[in-house]
Amino acid sequence: PTYIINDLRSMSYRNMYMLKLAFAYARKSYVEDSISQNIPEHLLKMTVTLAELSFLLSEYSESMKYAIQGIKMAQEKENKKAESKLFFCIGENKRMLSFKEEGYENFDKAIQLLGDTQDLKEMAMLSYFYGVKMGYLVDDSNFDEALATGLEREKIINKMNLFPNKPGYIDQQYAYVYSKLAFICYMKQLYAQAETYFKKYQSTQAALTPDGKYDAVPYLLMTKQYHEILNICDDFKKVLRQQDTLNVQYIGVLQKEIKAY
Repeated sequence: PTYIINDLRSMSYRNMYMLKLAFAYARKSYVEDSISQNIPEHLLKMTVTLAELSFLLSEYSESMKYAIQGIKMAQEKENKKAESKLFFCIGENKRMLSFKEEGYENFDKAIQLLGDTQDLKEMAMLSYFYGVKMGYLVDDSNFDEALATGLEREKIINKMNLFPNKPGYIDQQYAYVYSKLAFICYMKQLYAQAETYFKKYQSTQAALTPDGKYDAVPYLLMTKQYHEILNICDDFKKVLRQQDTLNVQYIGVLQKEIKAY
């Protein structure tokens, strides 16, 4: 059916960072679902997708509209996974619209919904939520809470790591959390701990990839390893140039380069 084909096209474009095309195909699939009214689960999935893609395209009020609509559907279906994704999405929109406290309230709602999960996919999502929240706390210089959040994330990743069929992205998640913990500990003047976490980060496979290397930049800035930063930024920009939109991530790389100069 065409609604599935459009959904798959949307996912492919999203994976290639081609967000405008991803949104266009997700919207087509969503409209078909809305007209047919046959597959409420798929309509909910596309509503979540449109909320997330609108956010990534900086269309915050449109993203909020889809998220609020989706939460109602998710609660009716008792779909905690979709509901938590949408609360998190609202949190990100609130943050971008400068309502920081409301942002954190929604992040915490999303985290609470999945708090006691034993499901691997939900754990992966919970780990992602902790990671993003941790990043925002760092941006707000709230290093005590960022450290607590990072340690919670590490616990979840450790749990996921015990599954016999553990997914390949666990290594990536370790790389991200250790690079962030290294930076946070450095900011809290816990220099020995910072170095320990940075060594843990360096021992991951992800630390060898362009985007994995980029995770190290905040710590490298603090430890004044400027030449290394410029090389990392250069590699990561090559990856990002394949996108169809100049997004927040690319601007972030340029800002890091300016600091290194």
